[in-house]
Amino acid sequence: MNQLSSIEKHNYVNYKTNYYLAKVKEIYNLSPTNKEKDAISDIDFSDVHNLREINRLIENKITEYVCKNFSGDGVE
Repeated sequence: MNQLSSIEKHNYVNYKTNYYLAKVKEIYNLSPTNKEKDAISDIDFSDVHNLREINRLIENKITEYVCKNFSGDGVE
């Protein structure tokens, strides 16, 4: 297997972020602002070498976003 380039990782982050945010909108009727979307997709993947780990990082940020918008004060 070949290692992914930074561009490939960045493209994957954008794709999965949009995918998860579409699901969040469908299920919870939540739509992030552009600033929130940028914060969710701002992932440091320089030390991450596989998509599974990147996906976990994205899922964590999506979960934090949903929790913040339901509780009003973020994840404790």
